[in-house]
Amino acid sequence: MVEENEILSKILRYSDPYAALEESVRVRRDGLSIGNDFYLTKHPLIVSLGKASHKMAKWAIEKFENAKVVSVSLGEKTPGVENILSTHPNVSENSVRAALRISELINSDDYDLLLFLISGGASAMVENPAIPLEDYIRINYRLIRSGLDIWKINTVRKHLSLVKGGRMFSSTKKQVVSLIVSDVPGDDVSTIGGGITAPDPTSYHDAIRIAERIGDNQLKNFLLKVQAELGETPKELKNVRNYIILNNFKVLSRLANELSNSFILGSELQGEAVEAGKFIASIVNSIHDYKVPHKSPATLLLGGEPDVTVRGKGVGGRNSELGIGFITTVRKGVNYGLIAFATDGIDGNSDYAGVSLGDMWVDEVDVKDYLESSNTYAYFEVNNRCIKTGSTGTNVNNIYIVYIK
Repeated sequence: MVEENEILSKILRYSDPYAALEESVRVRRDGLSIGNDFYLTKHPLIVSLGKASHKMAKWAIEKFENAKVVSVSLGEKTPGVENILSTHPNVSENSVRAALRISELINSDDYDLLLFLISGGASAMVENPAIPLEDYIRINYRLIRSGLDIWKINTVRKHLSLVKGGRMFSSTKKQVVSLIVSDVPGDDVSTIGGGITAPDPTSYHDAIRIAERIGDNQLKNFLLKVQAELGETPKELKNVRNYIILNNFKVLSRLANELSNSFILGSELQGEAVEAGKFIASIVNSIHDYKVPHKSPATLLLGGEPDVTVRGKGVGGRNSELGIGFITTVRKGVNYGLIAFATDGIDGNSDYAGVSLGDMWVDEVDVKDYLESSNTYAYFEVNNRCIKTGSTGTNVNNIYIVYIK
């Protein structure tokens, strides 16, 4: 089994957005190349936004001589660029200020290309609601605690926004290029960062159905009002090109090349986090009992974004709840190790990035109170199983590594 610190170091190295930009883009005096595509520019506007904003803005300021570079971040200031501080996961007045400033810049005649560097977290960090901010904050707070997946959450957000779902670029005639670090299973560009540079395939009808599902009549009424005022979100953006430069699967693939007896189960793990943990444990049990789908020793690699329905006021997140599901299901005596890690360094409302488990088998009744109070990190704190890294400056979702000896 690889040591925990070594494997975390590998994950973060392979998740580095600066390195991904270096691999994906060739900057020349007269423009930039992405694969076989070339974009002519002498004076680009470069906007970096999301949890990886600092590292992506650093790349931009180092590579371009005549660019205006803007970074919307959570506190990291990048030398030589216009820094705008914002918030996550909650929308704030800073989010609105960021959106207004970006809108002002993209409508300026000073720039011949609009280059956006987008990573997860941008959805909250850049926002201009079409409803009163305090109402939007309440709605967003409820959405992120509801157990809804990110597609449904962003479907609602886009239909209450003046900038999401491609609205910010619906009338621009300039070329827009977006380089994206994906934190969304399946790499749906209309969902990553709220789809700020992508046309929106969802509709008000979809958003209203979600409001009805969670029983929020005020939200439904707001959606109907904004629909009447703004009309539907753009379904086509002719001048916009989006490129995924880094995602969860790329990280898993590089890990698989280095870890012995390893195989990838998938990069789109979803559903309730506790149930996802039980699912992973059931595979471990099968390997132990029947050598299916792989004989031991084996290393299972997974990624994704399980959901959490917040029930209480405790401290928890996807990875701590997944860990609870795992240790209540894995067969007693199975020799295993599990690392559940959030690549942005923050899991849920905790200061932790995840959990590192081994030699733990518990009954569900013993952890029931922790789940019901959404206080799952309290359980792992007592057992000294928490991973703490602080903010990592990237976000390609969660990585799960399971060793079976």
